[in-house]
Amino acid sequence: MRPKFKTSKNIIIGALIGGIIGTMISFLAIPNDAAIISTALGVFIGGVIGSLLNSDHHDSYLNDKVNNVKMSLREEQLDISKKRVKTAEVTMHTETLTEEKNIIVPVTREELVIESKALDTEQTETIRIPLRKERIDVVKYPVILEDVAISQKQFQDIHCVEKTLKKEKLNLETTGDVKVIDKEVK
Repeated sequence: MRPKFKTSKNIIIGALIGGIIGTMISFLAIPNDAAIISTALGVFIGGVIGSLLNSDHHDSYLNDKVNNVKMSLREEQLDISKKRVKTAEVTMHTETLTEEKNIIVPVTREELVIESKALDTEQTETIRIPLRKERIDVVKYPVILEDVAISQKQFQDIHCVEKTLKKEKLNLETTGDVKVIDKEVK
């Protein structure tokens, strides 16, 4: 015995389909005066057909036809793939900075100094003859400030991917006195 709500559901669906068909027929073939009558007739006939779909005769007809039915039950599975995506680009170069340096360096020179004094006057005469002097030589040379090592390394992170998967399961609805004769799992 089927629940009552399924019976009324089929009657309502049948009535709706019959009403739509009756309305379409009334617009195509029947004059405007009889449109309401043909729609009402379609609703009535659809309701009767819907109620017939729930009869015991129909159920036994379906049970006779379902003896050799095959169904495929499916489930969703994940196929995870990875692809490389460029996230950054690095360009390496050195930059030369210039800096002006002012350094004070004392320079020494040697001179031969000859002084002559006249005895009768107090006048002195000084003669200077340069003998040696220091000359500044500037030599620039590179000094290593720091060593920079550049290498490309791979690191592995773990990401959690969470998806909901669907799986079909067979459910049997039975009416009456149903007994399982033989249960075989293959």
